[in-house]
Amino acid sequence: MKNLWKNVERFGLLFSILASGVALYISSRSCIDSNEALEMSKKEFQARRSIILQSELGNMSPGFEFKTFDQNQKLQKLVIHLPISFQNKELQIDPPEFYFSLNDLQDSLLHILKLNITNYKTDAHFNIPSILVPAIIVANYVVAGDVMSDKSLYNIEFIFRQAYFNNSSEIQLDFKNLIFISRWSDEKEHYQSLNEYWAENFKRSLKTLGSN
Repeated sequence: MKNLWKNVERFGLLFSILASGVALYISSRSCIDSNEALEMSKKEFQARRSIILQSELGNMSPGFEFKTFDQNQKLQKLVIHLPISFQNKELQIDPPEFYFSLNDLQDSLLHILKLNITNYKTDAHFNIPSILVPAIIVANYVVAGDVMSDKSLYNIEFIFRQAYFNNSSEIQLDFKNLIFISRWSDEKEHYQSLNEYWAENFKRSLKTLGSN
């Protein structure tokens, strides 16, 4: 009888240790699952507050109006930095219409094209399907009652065509698209980075030059 009670006590102790181990494992898994859920919530929270701008062509031309993909994000102010070839100071765009006029940018770009296209002639046919002008855009906006700020790199895309008919040259330099590239984290001075991006983009664009 005495041995029986000892076996019962041993079994009880073993069961207690096993139950404690199971409880510890369940607690550990719950903690891991809770942390994973928290991290997922954080990512969703940040994603909801990550702004990406898009362009919408308006009645005024040449130019476009800035919009957000998420209608819950309300723009307050935009500050645009362009390469020095186009602008040596920031451009501020305010509400109610976040309209970006491309008059000066297109004039500067056309001048640069004429200078850099080898043996450029007004009576020749040219075609460049994509010219990318980099821009750093700082966006201040409100979402869910919180004031947020974002700094990102975009490309402002153009097309260029020149045709010659009936002793007359016809030039088409039009805005094509606003392309999000990445969040801006470069610590270098804005214009230094933009000038480097512009040089790379323009060199690549000239390689696509078609003529006849």
